[in-house]
Amino acid sequence: MDKQTAKLIARIAENLPDMKSDVMQRWSNDDKNLQMALKMAFCQPATVSNLLFRRISDGASLFFSACDGSETIADAHDVFKSGIGGEDLSGLSGHSKATRKTHAEVYKLLKNATLKEMFTFLSPSDLGVLCLTGHQIKTFCKEHRAWLCAAGYGMFFLTKKNWKAPATFDNLFVARVRVDSAVLSVYVCPFESCLMWYANDHFRLAVPQLVD
Repeated sequence: MDKQTAKLIARIAENLPDMKSDVMQRWSNDDKNLQMALKMAFCQPATVSNLLFRRISDGASLFFSACDGSETIADAHDVFKSGIGGEDLSGLSGHSKATRKTHAEVYKLLKNATLKEMFTFLSPSDLGVLCLTGHQIKTFCKEHRAWLCAAGYGMFFLTKKNWKAPATFDNLFVARVRVDSAVLSVYVCPFESCLMWYANDHFRLAVPQLVD
């Protein structure tokens, strides 16, 4: 190992963010995604053309309202009147948790990407900070309908199957909310799906504010 490489590794170690032990364990056991995160951080020029997203909610008063966790996506037929579907709906009706009022951010997809690439780009070390309960997602869609991507495309929300377990890849799924003819639908997508989502389709992500 040359001197410059050793110096960089030492500086990275000194500046690592605080992480829970389960998060560190996940990255330690996942060479492929660790390499992808490091490549994104160090091997791409820091220019707008290389950004995966553009935040479009700056200056807006957007929140995920406080929720007691009693409502689920599976029961939200009053909101998603055009349908509730997906490959595995088991996670839609599970117990979640109470949440406080939280600032929200909306991002527009600028480059083609999978769901895993999108969310790990925003928070490589801890996907848990991006997760929303079904109650939060349902309420956001009611209160901020104008922010949902129209014309049949969609907005993505990250959530968990089991809220008592950490945000590991196999415990995550993505709710895709669509607006078709002014009527909402939601579809559950596997987090690790290899399906590519195209930037030309104007997809958006809604997540809790990453920095207060």
